[in-house]
Amino acid sequence: MSRQAIISPHTLGAISAYRMVIRDISEVLGDPVIDMQRLFYAVMIQSGIERFQLPESPSDDSPIPTALSERISRVSFEALDPTLKGLHSVVTGAMRADACAESQRREVQDLAFFLQDLYVAASFRRPDVPPLSVAGLFRVRVSS
Repeated sequence: MSRQAIISPHTLGAISAYRMVIRDISEVLGDPVIDMQRLFYAVMIQSGIERFQLPESPSDDSPIPTALSERISRVSFEALDPTLKGLHSVVTGAMRADACAESQRREVQDLAFFLQDLYVAASFRRPDVPPLSVAGLFRVRVSS
C-alpha cells in the first residue's frame, strides 16, 4: 500500500505564495531562484509520501512538474466547500474587529486554515500537508 497525502487548496495557495516571494527576493538579491513547488514535493517524497491527492480544479497558477504527474491524482473538494467556508467563518467571526491587532487577526486566520486542513484530512482519511507550523498556532489566546 502506497503512502498518500492530501494537498488542500490552502496548501497549494501557500506554496504558490512562497514561490512568488522567493522569486521576488531572489531577483532583488541577484540570487538563483529556488523552485519552492519542486522543493516541497521532493521533501514530501523523501519523507515517504509516494502519491499526492490534489484538488480537481487547481486553485494555484503552478503547473505540476511532468515528473510528478504519475504520482498525482485529483479529488473533488466540492462537497466539503460549504463546511470549510462555514468553519472558517465561525473561527474568524469570533474575533471582535476592534479588539484585535493585525498580528492577532493573522494568528486566528492561521488557526482557521489549520482547522480546515484537519477537516480535509479527516474527510479523505489521509494525512494532510499543512503549510504552517502547528507549534505557532498555540500562541492564539482566548479572552473574554
